[in-house]
Amino acid sequence: NHSHVTEKFVSKTKHSFQRLVKSQNHYCTTGTECTDIFFLQGSGEEIKKMRNEFEKNKNIKKTVLIPV
Repeated sequence: NHSHVTEKFVSKTKHSFQRLVKSQNHYCTTGTECTDIFFLQGSGEEIKKMRNEFEKNKNIKKTVLIPV
């Protein structure tokens, strides 16, 4: 579920880890749910930190990050 609060959280987290983000795609999958796909480049440790930040938010149902 991507409420405005959740969308702000995603945006803030993305900007915190901007050095890793090579691309992001945002899809509205239903009227109330969205999917964001991040393509990342960086150390496994940094990618895990980003994943952990997303997993702290209970409104985010699943976190899968794609290293390239």
